[in-house]
Amino acid sequence: MSKKVIFSLSLFIMLALLSGCEKTEDEGIYITFARTSKALETTVFEFNIGDEEVKSAGSFTYNAQYPLGVYSRDKQRIYYSTKSEDGRGDQLWEYEIETEERAQLTDGIYGINYIVPVDDSIYLIAWCYDNDYNALNLYRYDIKTKTLELLQDDPAFNIGVLTYSPENKEFMFAGEDAVETWHRFEIQSNEYPFYPPKNNVYSLKNDEISLVFSTEDNEDIVSLAMNDQYILYRTTSNSWTLHDDGSFTGDTSEHIYLMNRKTNEQTEINDEVFLHVGKFIYLTNSGDLYCIYSSDGYSQIVMINLYNLGYVHKIHLTPSDSFMINNGIALN
Repeated sequence: MSKKVIFSLSLFIMLALLSGCEKTEDEGIYITFARTSKALETTVFEFNIGDEEVKSAGSFTYNAQYPLGVYSRDKQRIYYSTKSEDGRGDQLWEYEIETEERAQLTDGIYGINYIVPVDDSIYLIAWCYDNDYNALNLYRYDIKTKTLELLQDDPAFNIGVLTYSPENKEFMFAGEDAVETWHRFEIQSNEYPFYPPKNNVYSLKNDEISLVFSTEDNEDIVSLAMNDQYILYRTTSNSWTLHDDGSFTGDTSEHIYLMNRKTNEQTEINDEVFLHVGKFIYLTNSGDLYCIYSSDGYSQIVMINLYNLGYVHKIHLTPSDSFMINNGIALN
């Protein structure tokens, strides 16, 4: 055999090995979400971004305050919230798909608002019984040591919104001071109607939490997504009208902003397309924004590109009688 043939054969083997190590399309980024039907059954789905295929990962009976569930392709498990075995609060549970075994992972939690499995950790936005402020905090559950760790320094900081970028391995979350919020509820009156306090937005990357920016007073962040260049967020603001009889009525307005992460410049986006796309889930580094919602008898995922807002790609998942879609999160 000539040297040329040997070299070609060696190159072929090397390329074959390299291609075998590459992630296939099916192993790329996916969105997992939970859909709860009016029959009180929650189904967890996997939406593969590469081929837009939607698969059901499994179902469970909805008996929690807030029906959450995510599919971990890495662990081949569903992590979800349901009542503890003693009926005390909603705890984190796991369902192993291959063995069909279920197990309770935590105790001491009252309610859970987000579940995000990443590697050997499960990140939770949860309210624990030992929190004196009735605040939802950021925790990390270690799968190997089976321990729950509070990640934020201030337990009075109440988190309302969280997002995760699997491309950048970065979390971003927004919330407000729970003590100030309750104080404003207590003193609200015709003369002092309630306005939410400012929101702070934090980033969690490489185990470090840092403040990104703060909103103005009466700007409550209700939806959030980011990539390596931009932060896209939706806010609600309250306005009140005092009438002659001393009563007052309130009105809520929405605003959407795009913030440049390098310059901190913020631009308000007024395109009507954002009024009908539901919750922001995932903003790719190429500018594709994925949103998820229930509408018109369908559970839908919508993709909008920030650089071409005239193009809206609606992905009709399935006819649905669902009344709730929760915990949409992008993973890989």
